[in-house]
Amino acid sequence: MAKDLRLSNFPNVLRTYSTHLPRTAPTGHCFVCWRDYGTKTDPHDFGEIPCHALQLQPCGHYVGSQCFKVLCRSGMSQCQLCRQPIHVLSDPIPKYMQRIVGSPWFDTISKCAGQQEWDHNIPRHNALLWDLFRGGLSVRQAIELWLNFARPLWVGTCKSGVARIIGVQIASGIVEWLFDVQYFELALLKAVLGSWVPCTWRLLAIVLDVASFLGLCLQFDGVLRRGRRYGEILKFWACCFSFWRAITLLLTWKGCLVLLLGNCLSYSVTAAVLIAYGVRQRRRN
Repeated sequence: MAKDLRLSNFPNVLRTYSTHLPRTAPTGHCFVCWRDYGTKTDPHDFGEIPCHALQLQPCGHYVGSQCFKVLCRSGMSQCQLCRQPIHVLSDPIPKYMQRIVGSPWFDTISKCAGQQEWDHNIPRHNALLWDLFRGGLSVRQAIELWLNFARPLWVGTCKSGVARIIGVQIASGIVEWLFDVQYFELALLKAVLGSWVPCTWRLLAIVLDVASFLGLCLQFDGVLRRGRRYGEILKFWACCFSFWRAITLLLTWKGCLVLLLGNCLSYSVTAAVLIAYGVRQRRRN
């Protein structure tokens, strides 16, 4: 269950929806779990919690109380029968914060960061995430959960982004210093064509790097076949070099570092604020 929980869906759990428990329980069953209202599948199972009829407002449809909690945790805020939005009584998280948390940017990073932690310590990470959604997260556990999401992003950015930017800058700087050129791509193009090429056109150097990146991507299939292993590895690193070289020429290496580190900082702060709302909700409960 906890592995299916997503941090971007947490604002839905903190909302208070307009629902009513009818005085007389309606006959029928929950359309989600197909259990009769107020009954268990196994009467001898003390851990099973029955679904009581819960009337949604303003549409008036019924859903099981336990299944309604599951729907909220999965990010659904509409009636699953008529798709009408459920009326919200209170929403503790500000709207601008919900837009950030609900964006593809935040959701994608949360999935990638969470997957890294699942690969290392699945039970512990799942337990912390489940405690957050059910309102039982302590301050110490909140810090641990925040580190689980923030640490993989910072480590991955430093390894995959910052290290490669610095490596590309050093490699290209050495080549340009040895051959006394401003952009080695243009000097290479001049040597291949055997004609005059402007060696100071930065935009042309970016176009060459992008073309090289796309050409290598089309040739690289990601399969390390026998006899072609080293060739595929060389293509992969050449593809990475062309990509980061084009980015550093477009934004400068300082701009790339600011963009990468700013992304990490923005996500870390957003995740910290979101988890802090969970701890605050626990204290209220």
